[in-house]
Parts: sequence; C-alpha cells; structure tokens
Amino acid sequence: MIALFLVSAFSFAQNGTLKQNGISMNGTTLRTSEVPPTWPGCDGSITQKKNCFNQNLAKHVVKGFKFPKGHKSGTKVTVTFVIDKKGDAVVKKVTGGPKALQDEVRRQIASLPKMKPGHMGGTPREIQYTMPFTF
Repeated sequence: MIALFLVSAFSFAQNGTLKQNGISMNGTTLRTSEVPPTWPGCDGSITQKKNCFNQNLAKHVVKGFKFPKGHKSGTKVTVTFVIDKKGDAVVKKVTGGPKALQDEVRRQIASLPKMKPGHMGGTPREIQYTMPFTF
C-alpha cells in the first residue's frame, strides 16, 4: 500500500507542474526566472510584485523630489541603479541635465527603502534598473 502511494506521488510530480520562488518544473523541464526586488508591503505573484515596485518607486520619486532653483523644463536625466543583494539601492550612473538635477535624482534613488532583494533560483542577486526623468 505504501509503495503504491509513493509510485503515484512520484508519477504526479513527473507529470504535474510545480512553481515556487521563480523555479518551475513541468515534467522533466526545470526553469528558473528572475524574481524582482520586493518593495516593503508588496506581495503576491511576480507580476504583482513588479507592478507594486513600479508604482511605489514612482510615488517615492514624485513625492520627495525637490527641484533645484533655475531648472529648465524639458531637461532629461537618466539614472541607472541596482537593488543589491542586501536590498539596498545603489546608484551606478546618472547622465543628462545639469549637476543640480543629477544630484537630486541621485538623492531620491539613494533614499529608497530597504527591500527584499531580487533573486534567481533562490539565490539573491543585483537587479539593475534604468529610469529616465524628463523635467
């Protein structure tokens, strides 16, 4: 009886689909996918976490942005940053616009809250983002 249960459970695992933490198995095919960093308070599927991250990032930047005196409308600044393996935002590069706008963009990204880091197959990894700003 126990052997029959083990055989049927093994067969189900071979034919079924298993998904967990960015790892999925369908039959004998194993796939890993990148799981994005998780903003504090966000949960759900990978898609829901991505959407929640993007919404909170936009709110954070808009709410706390302090325009430097004399900025010109239409100026574009692009920031490249990562959420590192510890969940901290680290600015890698800022381009475009005057130094004062670049500094404010850098300040805003550096002030992001600590997050649950992104991972692939359960291993934490840096996830890079590039965000354009048009003022």
